[in-house]
Amino acid sequence: MSDGNEAILKLQQEAMALAKKDKAAEWEGIVGFTPKELGVINMAKLYYAMNYAPSIPHGIILAMHCDKFDYKVRPEEGHVYITPAGKVGTSLEGLKIKCEHQGMKMGIPTFVDAEREKEFSLEVKGQNRQTLKKDTGITCYLEVNGTTANYTAWLSEWFMGSNPNWVNRTEHMLRVRAESNCIKFATGVGVSESLEEPTTVTVEREEPRLKPVASAPSRIPTGFAK
Repeated sequence: MSDGNEAILKLQQEAMALAKKDKAAEWEGIVGFTPKELGVINMAKLYYAMNYAPSIPHGIILAMHCDKFDYKVRPEEGHVYITPAGKVGTSLEGLKIKCEHQGMKMGIPTFVDAEREKEFSLEVKGQNRQTLKKDTGITCYLEVNGTTANYTAWLSEWFMGSNPNWVNRTEHMLRVRAESNCIKFATGVGVSESLEEPTTVTVEREEPRLKPVASAPSRIPTGFAK
């Protein structure tokens, strides 16, 4: 069994053990309800109860990731999210926070329109497919720790015709993709994570195989206490 499968199995076992605990003891002794006080298990349950994770095991993965960055990245702010495959993804704002957390210095990005000769098909959901003769894109130039990096996001490579953001805000999405990948490949932060960003901050919850033992206490606000 691979290390990755063993890690997932361990998380699932922890989640099953969580289900056997006494419900009344879940929040015993917790006063401030800060992430550090709650710990990974209870944070996972909160993420699940608040729709940031489709299951408790996914919530544990998300909570462990947030704990790694001292909870400077926060699902409720859209910084990080869980993909349907159970992997952690990071938004552009989340990438900047992660880089800052690791002591990296970044300048202000500049963007330049790009164009190349390339024929490709562009299809928007519910509309006829178009064949374009030229490919357009946005190049992001960004100084990271004193060195200038660049990345070009091409329409042919990134456009998603089923995503309203890409259909209605194409130039903006190309800029986001160009800057995100410029940061990823210049710093190494988030390179192994999902390259796609969520269309909304929260994740639609699937029918869980394991139901949470305790939902978020009624006195907890949408944003967690710092």
